[in-house]
Amino acid sequence: MKKKGRKANESAMELEKLISSAAKMRYSAHRKVSIIILSILQNNIKGRLGFTIKLADEKFYFNAKAIAYAIRLNRFGFYNPQFKKLDLLDTRIDFYKKSLDDIMQGGIGKVAIKNTAKRKLKYTLDSALDFINEQARDNRVDAVTIITGANLIVHKKRVVNKKELEAILGGATGEIILKCIAEKVNGKYIDATYMWQFSIDNGKTWEPIDPTHGAKVVVKGMLPGISTLFRNRSKTSKKGLTAWCNPV
Repeated sequence: MKKKGRKANESAMELEKLISSAAKMRYSAHRKVSIIILSILQNNIKGRLGFTIKLADEKFYFNAKAIAYAIRLNRFGFYNPQFKKLDLLDTRIDFYKKSLDDIMQGGIGKVAIKNTAKRKLKYTLDSALDFINEQARDNRVDAVTIITGANLIVHKKRVVNKKELEAILGGATGEIILKCIAEKVNGKYIDATYMWQFSIDNGKTWEPIDPTHGAKVVVKGMLPGISTLFRNRSKTSKKGLTAWCNPV
């Protein structure tokens, strides 16, 4: 009976080891996937103050104080090296608070002093925001924690993934509307020539379509029922001639 009991215990221990090992493997795989997903989702995440200089004076003071305190506390250890203007931020917070107290006692010119102190404090808060966003850009996996850990607001830009080339059926028989991504430099549209081609033999040979100066062309006279591929490229003075896109 003792031998059977010992064997049962050993079997149970082996089973626990297998379950533990499987759980660790599953956690490790889940963590890797999570990291990949987070790095993709947080690619465009950045922080913002969440308030402007027009915020009521007392609330502005408390928000500034909370941000400075959180950065100095560095609870999660992300703000290394330390924000270079942290002492200046504390000094300007204290001066701003004093200017608020002075207004309560009355006197000429106190409001102007307070407004100047508020503007200077806002400049330093903007510098702190830049510092936090720089840390977030360098560590995209922990970007949200880096931002919220400094009592800032997470602001995520909506990303619209446009298709490289899109072919849409037109209103008339044999009509196809082709659209591509317009050329930009530094976020501004630039002059470009867009070249288009089609193929009815699965890409073995290509026929030209008249070039355009816009990122859209209406192709007419295509044969219904024939499988047709389209592709395009562009040419600009600043970027030169691009490669042909993947056919659609």
